[in-house]
Amino acid sequence: MWVRLRLDIGWDDLWFAFRQTFRRRSAALLQQQLERYWSAENEDALACLSVRSGFDLLLTALELPPGTEILFSAVTISDMPDIARAHDFTPVPVDILEPDGRLEINALLAAISPQSRVLVVSHLFGARPDLSEISQIARQHQLLLVEDCAQAWFDPQWRGNNLAEISLFSFGTIKTATALGGALCRIADSRLQQKMRSLQAQYPLQNGRKYRSKIVKSALLKLLSLRIFAICLMQICRGTGQDIDALFSNLTRGFGEGELLTQIRIRPGHALLALLLLRLRTYSSQRLEIRRRNGLRLLRLLDAAPATCPHTYWLFPFMAFEVQQLRTKLLQQGFDTSRAGRLRVIRKPDNDHHHPCPRATAFLKQVIFLPCYAELPPRDLDRLGHLIRSFTGVEAARTSCSGLSPRSTFRLTKDDSPSGGTQPMRE
Repeated sequence: MWVRLRLDIGWDDLWFAFRQTFRRRSAALLQQQLERYWSAENEDALACLSVRSGFDLLLTALELPPGTEILFSAVTISDMPDIARAHDFTPVPVDILEPDGRLEINALLAAISPQSRVLVVSHLFGARPDLSEISQIARQHQLLLVEDCAQAWFDPQWRGNNLAEISLFSFGTIKTATALGGALCRIADSRLQQKMRSLQAQYPLQNGRKYRSKIVKSALLKLLSLRIFAICLMQICRGTGQDIDALFSNLTRGFGEGELLTQIRIRPGHALLALLLLRLRTYSSQRLEIRRRNGLRLLRLLDAAPATCPHTYWLFPFMAFEVQQLRTKLLQQGFDTSRAGRLRVIRKPDNDHHHPCPRATAFLKQVIFLPCYAELPPRDLDRLGHLIRSFTGVEAARTSCSGLSPRSTFRLTKDDSPSGGTQPMRE
């Protein structure tokens, strides 16, 4: 059984973090060390509790008038537009080009209005598309360009695109090189950075017991990724009628129910900062290289072209017509897949003068995410690719993260059954 969830952290790191929660260390000193390590020359870094925290600090520091429009990539986690709404701003979605999540330029131009002041571009699934054209449009319309790199971090030396004024990096529970929380923000404007830092200094410090609880829960999640425990959990869920997707979503949730702003307006504690510094210093790029090779191998198996932009395949999105049938078949063969999780299409503003986002909406309805992490051996990756091609006919043009045209296309005929043994039909 290859489960969807593999926490990118070792037992030694978890034990290190657990020990840190019992020590008394200066969070301010550790934050200074972390920011200096990550941004020694530019001194433009700010460590936060989460990307949500950094984004909230940014919107507070900007002091924009109520009703200001914040443009977002249409697909993102719901908390980001919710934070904008909490500031009395209007989140405006900009449609994306599936499957790599690039902004559709015509949709961006149509979304810009005199009230638009900020553009938040999400780098989805591990892809890092070029920002040259978007940056030019942002400058022409005086938009502050923010890149959300929560899914795209791959190297301590990569600190975002210099074309963006602000870059946000997440090290939450399910992210690459997780520190079970934490974020690093690169802010080009030193005055804006200092204002954000001053605001954060007024926040209460992260509770050590809560972080210790997160460490224990993460250790449990790591155990559940082992085959024997994963199989037992799925059997229990089937027997009790529990939704496995909802269960995993709750277990990996960064923040609980309740007032979001209260939960994110917290300074990171010393244990979190110490773990994040350790992870950045010791993280092996070999794991990412294996994951990247796995992504490319799966693309070849599905007859799709590789990405033209840098990509580490943090997630591998696959669009299918018969989503649930395909998921069921793959699960029967030992491959656990997931749906969109907490990703959402941002709803349009009430004034409705903006264009809808049909591509983003269709994408989330049809997408599943395939296991593609470093631990997956080539033989099982090959089996996954062959299973998909034999079980059902899907459009290879819409399966990859690459955004390029496929080498061939598949479709399902009326007589074909997703559960049958018919082969995909070449067009």
